[in-house]
Amino acid sequence: MQILHRVLRVTDIDASLAFSGAIGYRVVSRVLRAAIGDLTLLNLPDDEFVAMAGRVTPTGSPDPRRRG
Repeated sequence: MQILHRVLRVTDIDASLAFSGAIGYRVVSRVLRAAIGDLTLLNLPDDEFVAMAGRVTPTGSPDPRRRG
């Protein structure tokens, strides 16, 4: 599997997955409790690439990409 994607930060993963599924995306993999939060990887049915990732950061956790 190759990864070529954008990461979307979401607060409601269930609503995001329902929307993504309605427009044709499917869940390829999930990474729970990663250092940056929970990740869900999605792609389109005939695509070999992961096209999108949904990221849920635990409430109150700082964004690790921000400094200061």
